[in-house]
Amino acid sequence: MQKLPIRHSKAPRRRRMAVTAVSGIAAGCTVLCPAPAASAHPATADPAPTALTAPPPAPSEDTGNDSGSVRTVTDGDTLWSVAEEVYGTGARWPDLYRASLDGIEKAARSHGLPSDGDGHWIFAGTALRTPAPAAKTSAAPPADPHVARFERRLAQSGYVSQSGTEAVFDLNRRYCEGALFSGMWPNPQSPYIVTNLPEVPGQKANTNPPVTWRMREDEAVVLIGTTPPPEAYFSFDLTMVRGSLNTGPVLWPAVGDPVNRGTVKTAGPTPFGQPFALVITGHERTRAEVHEMLAASGLGGAINDATVPPAMFRLGLGEDADQFLLGIRTAAPEPGSEKALDDYRAAPPLRILRVRPKGASADQTTPVYAPAPLPVPRLRVAGTGATELDLNPSLQKLRQRIIDAHPGFEARDVAMERGFEQSYPGLQSNKVIDPPRPASAPCPMTPTTR
Repeated sequence: MQKLPIRHSKAPRRRRMAVTAVSGIAAGCTVLCPAPAASAHPATADPAPTALTAPPPAPSEDTGNDSGSVRTVTDGDTLWSVAEEVYGTGARWPDLYRASLDGIEKAARSHGLPSDGDGHWIFAGTALRTPAPAAKTSAAPPADPHVARFERRLAQSGYVSQSGTEAVFDLNRRYCEGALFSGMWPNPQSPYIVTNLPEVPGQKANTNPPVTWRMREDEAVVLIGTTPPPEAYFSFDLTMVRGSLNTGPVLWPAVGDPVNRGTVKTAGPTPFGQPFALVITGHERTRAEVHEMLAASGLGGAINDATVPPAMFRLGLGEDADQFLLGIRTAAPEPGSEKALDDYRAAPPLRILRVRPKGASADQTTPVYAPAPLPVPRLRVAGTGATELDLNPSLQKLRQRIIDAHPGFEARDVAMERGFEQSYPGLQSNKVIDPPRPASAPCPMTPTTR
């Protein structure tokens, strides 16, 4: 699997109490990057660190559990994938981290990192202690019965499935590590939960695996789980990403309207904490069959669609195919729901699957079904018109009234540059964003005190 490289300074630095403010893509966004701690060893790229697929908790004081066995990390492992292998569920990755904290931390420092980033980086060759299943450790969330029923239906219907993961993507930290070309839109109080999906065997490698992924013409990506707890806003945002998140520039338009707290269909009376399913596809027959299987799994009234119209996006698994990213926004919990939202982000009760009809050929990149493209859906009207241009007459009136209210002043129009495209017009006009780079290093040091 291709990994986003990490940039480190070549020589160890003396610890400084310093931060650097760096502008992001959106105007007004700032990223504060702490100065790195001193390191006795220069950074090395071999073996490559692997990114954790779920956000780690605060380290536990109980790290001395020697029961169970030992599993050695190999290239490509994550704590989540090892927990799936050992325990049958990735949700038990905190058990591995707590039991192996000293070894993980030592390996990170030996590779030039100031710390393991609370489990964010693990290295090939590290020994992981695997506590026995009977050990008193954090409990895995209960299995979703809808997922089990849906997977049985998939097998009965001749479909192939691959499972992915959901985890918070820390934009600030990834930028400071050099994994992102820009600070983008850091929202520490409302971080994004991002989908990680495996590649289809035989496909052209994705540019930003596993967070961006291609989709076969007759394939669907299905998200099943529970909606977030009560909060001011949540949404499931499907976007198309073209370009490297590591080096930029990128094209990043939205794929239709998001499914949000005001539009989501759930199996309960409210949009919060209820079972639901989201189906992402551009193929009419695949959508119909997936809907039938979800309905038979008990989610008939809770199915939401995100259409990827082939008329606007290039589906497929080849080099020219578009890549997509599914992000979940969560913001401003209602009073009393703060801990519930923290728990939701720490271990999202969600299961993501990429599903496709199984063919006789060993080549899984070739569609099985004949083309059946879904049409381009109409976008929702937000209350101010079908597009932003509908606001222009009112804006011109407001402009003139401001000028009239300030006689003797010179009015000068200043051209504004859009910092980031997230719409169909962005795709249609082929906008490419290349924000300024503040320096050659992702987080240059600007000392304030010593």
